[in-house]
Amino acid sequence: MNGIHRAGALVTASAGLVGVAGYLATLLMANLLTPAQFVDYSAAQSLLTTAGVAAAAMVPLPLARAVRACPAGSETRRDSTGFAVLVALLGGVVTAVVLTGLGLVLSTPGVAVALGAAGFAVFAISPVWGWLQGEARFGRYAVASVAEVVLRLVASVAAVALGLGAAGAVGGFVVGTVVVVWTGVMTMRGDLAWRPGLMRDRTRWGETGVLASTQFTLSVLIGCDVVLVAAIDGDSTAGASYQALAVMAKGPVYVAAAAALTGFPLLRNTAPEQAPEVVGAMLRSFTRLALPVTAIVATVPSALVLTVLPDRYSDAIGLLPWLAVAGFSFGAISALVMVLLGVGAHARCRAALAVATVVVTGSMCAGWYTAATTGLAVGVALGTSIAALVCAVLVRRFLPAHAVRALPRAAMSVAVLTVALLAAGFSTPLWLCVAVVAVLVALWPRREPRRRPGEFLDILHLGFEDPDMPGSGGGSLRTHEIDKRLVAAGHRVTVLTTRFPGCHDRVQDGVRYVHVGLGRGRTLIGRVVGYAVVLPFAARRHAADLVVEDFFAPVSTMAAPLWTGRPTVGVVQWLNARDKARQYHLPFHLVERFGVRHHRRLVAVSRGVADRLTAMNPRAHVEIIGNGVDPLAFAATPSDGADIVYIGRLEFVQKGLDLLLHAWASARHHVTGTLVVAGTGPGERRLRDMVADLGIADRVRFTGWVAGQDKYDLLARARLVVVPSRFETFGIVAVEALATGTPVLAFDIPCLREVVPGHSGELVAPFDVPAFTEALIRLHRTPKTDDRIRRARSFAETYDWDALAQRQAEFYHRAVHGKPVTDPAHTVRAQLADLGRRRAGRRPPRPVVIGDFGNGDTGEEAQLAAVLAGLDTDARPTVLSRNPDRITALHDVAARPLTLRHALRAIADSDGLVVVGGGAYGPGPSLVRLLPHVAAAGRHTGRDVVYVGIGVSDGSPRHVLHQLRRAAARGRVTVRDVSSLRVLDSTADVPCVGDLAWQLAPADPELVEEELRRAGVDPNRPLLLLAPGAGIDDTRTNRMIDTFAAAARRWTTNGGTVAAIALSDRDRRPTRTDAALAAHIADAAGLALPVVGPGLPPRIAKAAIARSDAVLGVRFHALVFALSTGTPCTGLAWEPETRALIEDHRLTTADDGRELIAWLDAITTPTTLPSARR
Repeated sequence: MNGIHRAGALVTASAGLVGVAGYLATLLMANLLTPAQFVDYSAAQSLLTTAGVAAAAMVPLPLARAVRACPAGSETRRDSTGFAVLVALLGGVVTAVVLTGLGLVLSTPGVAVALGAAGFAVFAISPVWGWLQGEARFGRYAVASVAEVVLRLVASVAAVALGLGAAGAVGGFVVGTVVVVWTGVMTMRGDLAWRPGLMRDRTRWGETGVLASTQFTLSVLIGCDVVLVAAIDGDSTAGASYQALAVMAKGPVYVAAAAALTGFPLLRNTAPEQAPEVVGAMLRSFTRLALPVTAIVATVPSALVLTVLPDRYSDAIGLLPWLAVAGFSFGAISALVMVLLGVGAHARCRAALAVATVVVTGSMCAGWYTAATTGLAVGVALGTSIAALVCAVLVRRFLPAHAVRALPRAAMSVAVLTVALLAAGFSTPLWLCVAVVAVLVALWPRREPRRRPGEFLDILHLGFEDPDMPGSGGGSLRTHEIDKRLVAAGHRVTVLTTRFPGCHDRVQDGVRYVHVGLGRGRTLIGRVVGYAVVLPFAARRHAADLVVEDFFAPVSTMAAPLWTGRPTVGVVQWLNARDKARQYHLPFHLVERFGVRHHRRLVAVSRGVADRLTAMNPRAHVEIIGNGVDPLAFAATPSDGADIVYIGRLEFVQKGLDLLLHAWASARHHVTGTLVVAGTGPGERRLRDMVADLGIADRVRFTGWVAGQDKYDLLARARLVVVPSRFETFGIVAVEALATGTPVLAFDIPCLREVVPGHSGELVAPFDVPAFTEALIRLHRTPKTDDRIRRARSFAETYDWDALAQRQAEFYHRAVHGKPVTDPAHTVRAQLADLGRRRAGRRPPRPVVIGDFGNGDTGEEAQLAAVLAGLDTDARPTVLSRNPDRITALHDVAARPLTLRHALRAIADSDGLVVVGGGAYGPGPSLVRLLPHVAAAGRHTGRDVVYVGIGVSDGSPRHVLHQLRRAAARGRVTVRDVSSLRVLDSTADVPCVGDLAWQLAPADPELVEEELRRAGVDPNRPLLLLAPGAGIDDTRTNRMIDTFAAAARRWTTNGGTVAAIALSDRDRRPTRTDAALAAHIADAAGLALPVVGPGLPPRIAKAAIARSDAVLGVRFHALVFALSTGTPCTGLAWEPETRALIEDHRLTTADDGRELIAWLDAITTPTTLPSARR
């Protein structure tokens, strides 16, 4: 939850600045206005605060959740934005009428009109706040909020100075909204839409109504004491004093609002098991600043107060400690109620609000009638404190385990700060120093825990050329071919590349391309300079486990290891800075040498490049990993044409096109055919001029840029491919030509020497044009034969992209982890091999397997099946499970109940213990917390103990983590994900093996066909398999039903058949099991929907998904089964692990209906379906 902490700190800081500006406005108005005018201003300010809170509930919070859940530009997101705008306008009109009426009752007509206009403005700008929250643009949010209150302050002071009184001061609120309107117009243009029909959507109004009623009640509660004073004692100095001090003391309320707006959208989109972590982050964000602010307000010296307030308010200074406590309690009530609302505990939320309303208003009235403003301050402090405690009790079940343990530390910290402030109170400067230090400490960003990379890496690739840029060379091709295979293997890759006219950030084959630089990159110099200037700063903004620097012209390297701050690998496809130095008369070669000497890990694409790198930096480890060939090249049909073909960048210094043209001018009289030049580049104009000057225009044809199958067909039809380069780092075109069966002619330079074999081409003395001419004539007269084609292709087959990408991935892992990462399946098998063999002796070992099994979840059963398959074949395992009979039926293995008595007896009879499962460790039941200690006792009695693919979550007790770390130190632990590595924080190297369901082998196809026939599935039509799952609330569940029903109708319209697979029946409500949801989907779609399952053996469930043509799922393991068997799939990204899986594999999400339909249509086309099935 580091993102929440960072965002919370940023917004809290801005809230602090807003609060300071608000205090300043209050103080200025207290000095500039008469007491009666100030009472009117304070009452208006309180009413506007109430309106602002209501607006924040009705518009920004629902909109933020929708913006966060839906992709930019999607119809769902535009609908949500349009609905928010309509609600804001409607709410603004209603608020303007209500506030104008209240203003006429409490004050003058001028103040009433200004109050109504300000109320409308507060509502009108609320969609901007929600959109910025949902987009997580908290920096822009902070700037806009501070700018708005500063502009308001300036406008209010100017209006009062012009003699407009309280009405002018209130009118400043309208002026301040201008900056927010401008921000909204600039940022929300792509999502703005006019949707008046959405006003009839009851679902949207339901969520908006709940939020609005809750926030309206809170805002009325928070401001009722100020309004009460204005109504009862509005003309007295005592009333004005109370109002001025009460506004100052309610700073924690703004802090609570900052914590809510950063955490609430995430909390509403978080799975229940992850909610405590988000709740803890929200409350820490609140208490970090609210507690110090409370202590500061309670202890502020009287002399300091009187420097900013008129002397007539001096009698009320003694109320500040009580008002400070009330301010903190109001903030705590607000934050805790928003937690209850965020987790969907509406009944508890209503109870909290009811108790707070009764207790606070009762204590307020009692205090007022006991001792006027003094009694009011005491009553509000006591009432809000009691209400806050009640709210804390109601929220207790949703808090992380460590939250309660942190309370004594927080209380001790605020007590120490209060004592220090009181001790410094004799000296105002000293008190100010202590207060400023306390605030800075509270705002100082906490150090994030060190992230431990796991099996799958986040890779930041610094690649100068975009493969989509006109004239890009083979280097960008290699970058993309390797990176897209890394993504397919589970890694995440982001490429920072240069800008060029027409470029756009995109995701291509799962690889994310981000363009950086200055300007539009119209010229080569502009691209190089802009990229070099911006790249170091851009790279530091992207989190990554590893940075990969592609060397590029003209400097080769920017010495990335010096400024990335992370493990860095250099990929060297270009190392010719000395030639560029001669060309441009600049010391590029010195930059190259400096950068190479600061690299420690380098990938060279050829032996020649590797030798040069080693000569420049003998300490570097250089791995030779060449380029590969697209399989499409081998699919091209060779033919014995007459043309000579050149493919590449049109450039003279490196590519040697001048040498080629001179050779062709001499050879054209002795051969037939045409010289075909394919490509683009900076030397094209010069090249065409040279062709005309040599008089060979009739025998030279320019085709422009060619790619894909067109390129390979062109190579296959050629009699000969020429590569006249003066220098190269690899020579990919030569290998591609051989893959099509066409021989290659090149100069005998180091890198080309490695890729042009004697049996499939010829190398001539470097840059000897007559020799090149003779070889061209000789090879042109030698026809292609089947034997030559076979030998050329056999040589090219060694350059396989998949194998090269695997080697590069292993090299990356060594750079990050310091040693190779083995196959996860092999790691698990190694863990389980010979388990219990030492204690068993000659008899078969008896291991005990413990996990969350037998609960009706096929995903959990898949993990058990994977472990049972990894045990020794003669082992006789016993499984401890909630439902032993089900385990025995599914896995044909002995099982016992998972109770403490049976667990101890089973372990006593065993030779080893295997603990399995994703969510094993966290703030769970006592048996889970006790298990590591039982396992440790078993180890001390000679039993083998291993933890396989476990999950370790925040909130795990320290004693549990201690035992797990001890087991990890002995190499007995593997975990399922990187988050578990972070929480475990072991000094030992703990393998991350992922979810064990990836490793499970599917059942035989015959068993699956029988299961499908039993369910009534038509085996002769393309099959879409739905894997439904209930959402955290009825709204999500109904949305899932509608989405799946629409997909089913579309698939059947396209000629396919649809079935559902029930992977779970664990829900306590019968209407929310997978099978029951499938029935609801069938009703909504108007189709018969066969259901496969529940209670499927996991291997059959995986095989059923592998048998289907596409999978649409909510269940995490449905997508795991699909991805691991190569079945096209998509899903609803509700659960955190499902969302991460979809993002990691760059899947299309089903959240956008149009994208889902397009995905289904693409799969069911006649040409796509067979390849998708493969």
